[in-house]
Amino acid sequence: MYSWGKGYAFNPVGYVNPFKDPENPELAQAGLLSINFEKIKSFDSPLQTYAFTAIVIPPQENINDKYGELKNTGIAIKNYFLLWDIDFDLMGYYSEINPKKMGFDFAANVKENMELHGEISYIKDKIKYKIVDDEIFSELLTHYPHDDHSDLTSPRFKIHRQNGAYLWAESREGVIYGEERVVLRQKVNIEQRTSDDQTTSHIKSREIEIERATNKITSRQQVTIIGDNYTIVAGAMELFSDEKRLYLSKGVEGHYEP
Repeated sequence: MYSWGKGYAFNPVGYVNPFKDPENPELAQAGLLSINFEKIKSFDSPLQTYAFTAIVIPPQENINDKYGELKNTGIAIKNYFLLWDIDFDLMGYYSEINPKKMGFDFAANVKENMELHGEISYIKDKIKYKIVDDEIFSELLTHYPHDDHSDLTSPRFKIHRQNGAYLWAESREGVIYGEERVVLRQKVNIEQRTSDDQTTSHIKSREIEIERATNKITSRQQVTIIGDNYTIVAGAMELFSDEKRLYLSKGVEGHYEP
């Protein structure tokens, strides 16, 4: 578990930090799969301590669910200085598939019970979301007019329901087939949200298909449905979101905690 940056609830330079909920910054989150190296040296001078940290982040995009591409490995480096009793950090992040980042932070005690700290981050070639239509957002879209389909990178898909409720689906990649259907692949997560944006349940799978005309969601892969006090696992799913009907099949198992 890494904790880069000096801020409590928000860290612009937290390139390797787990996601932090600003409303509950101390909530435990899943760490980052990585390999790290750290070297610390002390000095009898105004520069009291220097530390070097290097982190290698294996690629998460898999080939046939077995192998990752070496070129997609990410590298993060941090240099720490304790100079004149002030903490300084210079850090950077490099990846072939993600935006490159550089950052700086500091922390100093102004008084015994008062600390001054700050962070600044620069992101090169930051990807901005493209609005495909009023329901689909994607970091990158490549259209193939010969068969009217578009490849999506990190798509987000909003499925409207009655009374202001909606489903929010996201994944690592996807495909739009004309106006008819959307396929989401790689770490698919669907959140069921109320009209006031409160999440009530999650559906997780490796691949789902959405029929846009009927908002029918189908998965022939294993799905996991997670609620406040229950978990259901099944080998296949059909969800008619407009009609609020759910069909599960193939080895359905459930766990409930009252």
